[in-house]
Amino acid sequence: MPENVDDGTDLVLGRELHLLPAVPFSLDDWRTRILPFAVVAVLAELSVLLPPGPTSAPDLLISIGLLLAVGAAFWLPWDRLPRWTTVTVPLAYVASVLFLLLATGETSSGIGIVVLSPLLWSCLFHREWESACVILAILLVQVITSIVPVEVSTSVLIRRIAFWAMISVLAAVAIHGLRYRVARAQRERDKLHEQVTLLAVLEDRDRIGRELHASTIHRIMAVSLHLEGVRARSQEPEVAGRIRNAVRELDTTVNDLRSSVFDLRPSEPGA
Repeated sequence: MPENVDDGTDLVLGRELHLLPAVPFSLDDWRTRILPFAVVAVLAELSVLLPPGPTSAPDLLISIGLLLAVGAAFWLPWDRLPRWTTVTVPLAYVASVLFLLLATGETSSGIGIVVLSPLLWSCLFHREWESACVILAILLVQVITSIVPVEVSTSVLIRRIAFWAMISVLAAVAIHGLRYRVARAQRERDKLHEQVTLLAVLEDRDRIGRELHASTIHRIMAVSLHLEGVRARSQEPEVAGRIRNAVRELDTTVNDLRSSVFDLRPSEPGA
């Protein structure tokens, strides 16, 4: 799923190194990735049972329907859908919160802060432009809930929208920045692991080379010299030829040993 680069460009573009799946809707690690958001969403829906209760049943039903659609998104064939369609899920999450606020009345329900939940989701598992779309949707929610059903003064509306914009942008920048730092740290850790592996191979190569040079290669060369002496004293041409071939094989073996030792390379990951 992940992509790897050396210059950090993919971090800037939001394609994190191997921390995030290609599609953010995965049931892997559901206890940490899905369950907290699901608990908040369900509790927010259940909160309408508290006094004074819902003021609009149709809005409440729409909110529940949108929330169920968000849950069903985890079973969609995202690998066959256009990549940009993933943004529709957090936007549907924001819409669900909007209708929940309209169903309960923001001033009396006290659940307006729940609208930050889809923003946190998009910041953790989506790309920057998708988080930007969610921020715009949150601001739209603030505009709608500020004028329906109770109209507020223009100064209050502007101040409310401005603060929500600042809080949303702050959360998005902080979380995306944290993702990038974690991804960069993981990339540096992988590079450090490769360097440690290479140093271990070099150390083993030097040790093996010293051992071979001190024992095995010296013994082979001693045998080769001994055979050369025997060949020089041999009166049989056929025997001398066989000894000469054996000496050549021994010299080739020594060269192969040296080449094998000094051409050692770390094995590829997963090899």
